[in-house]
Amino acid sequence: MKRVSFLPLGAILICVAAVAFAQNEDFQTAKIVSVDTVESSAPKGGTDAPPASDVQKHNLSIELGGTVYVCRAETSKDFDLSWAQGKEVPARVKGKTMFLKRANGKVVRLTILSSKAAG
Repeated sequence: MKRVSFLPLGAILICVAAVAFAQNEDFQTAKIVSVDTVESSAPKGGTDAPPASDVQKHNLSIELGGTVYVCRAETSKDFDLSWAQGKEVPARVKGKTMFLKRANGKVVRLTILSSKAAG
């Protein structure tokens, strides 16, 4: 009978666990403080293109690590984000971008418009 070594399998499992932990380590718990719907305005910059009528813009105030970030999110016109206010989400910041991890594991990128100390 052949003897099977579990060392390679164990090493692979440890590597996979380490990579998964490292990816989650960057994310911290953030809280969505407020959700404000932004009224659509006429396009700027000299374009004749009509504004997208099926897109709604929202400003999300998200508290993370003692700072409140105001981020821009775009959804379909009929999607209401008010349910998200007060919810906690895994988030991380890199430059002028905030990454939010959804419940299904997908990561959403939001543009940071401004930030200030929480308080």
